Amino acid sequence: RRGHTEPFDVTLIRAEIPIDSVEKAMLPDRIGYIQISSFTGRTSEEFRNALTELLNAKEGGMKSLILDLRDDPGGLLDAAKYVADAFLSEGIIVSTKGRQRRFDQEYPADRYLLCPPEVSLIVLVNEYSASGSEIVAGVIKDSKRGILLGTKTFGKGVVQQRFPLDSGGGAVSLTISTYYTPSGVSINETGITPDIVVEPAKLETAEATMRQEMRVGKYVNDFVEKWIEDEEKRIGKTPKDFSQLELKLPELMKTLAEKDIAIEPELVKIDARRIFNANVGIYQLIDLDHDNQLQEAIKVIKSGEVEKILASTKAESSLQ
Repeated sequence: RRGHTEPFDVTLIRAEIPIDSVEKAMLPDRIGYIQISSFTGRTSEEFRNALTELLNAKEGGMKSLILDLRDDPGGLLDAAKYVADAFLSEGIIVSTKGRQRRFDQEYPADRYLLCPPEVSLIVLVNEYSASGSEIVAGVIKDSKRGILLGTKTFGKGVVQQRFPLDSGGGAVSLTISTYYTPSGVSINETGITPDIVVEPAKLETAEATMRQEMRVGKYVNDFVEKWIEDEEKRIGKTPKDFSQLELKLPELMKTLAEKDIAIEPELVKIDARRIFNANVGIYQLIDLDHDNQLQEAIKVIKSGEVEKILASTKAESSLQ
């Protein structure tokens, strides 16, 4: 604990700690938001529950959905297939093709729709969206069920299989086939280009750089933690309002300037908020102030551009 110097006993209980792969939120204007961090053995159930809760929300079910697959490295094929299948009632979700035909396989969609077709869909992707997330993004784009927004995906789409050695002394993993989207495009080393390309905000890139600068991070961390400790002593409880700390940030900027550290105040504010939230137990799933890709997705939904873009791509497909 911060500021505690006396020794104390801690009892540890051995237990399995499940890590959620799916998180959800309801944004204004009945826009649902679901983030999938990876495709695990729990993803299918978690996704179904999240989607059902957003559709049946007491304040009014969602009319649109933003599915966030940014930074999702993939995982289990069955889980990715389940998520994609929630939006489709026919067609092929993904196929595999290898040098030997026995490794060729198709994964068709089931008839049952978990998400109604009238719910407009935007899928957020970036250069770290890979494998399973690219399978979902690829079929959503090819089927014209929704649109992709963000940056080009990673491009990881190979199937590997373990073959036991004849000697019985182990096994070897070999690439046997490659994933293809319904339109026949190979995912591997190609990636998927979004319908709307939106680069991440420069602040996000600069923030990542700042976090690597231990010199800056130490000053911000020490300043925030000391302020929290002082507030706890003053008011007798843990502060939860970041705006009060924000008023004190000019003092931190003055300290940084004295140490010949030149950095934008907005970046210091971002990192200070992150440290503040971590210390007072606040978890922030969405940062609408600085996530310009999410901001753009919301803007596209509100303007009705999803339907216009889908209609345009369908018209182009019919002419080809």
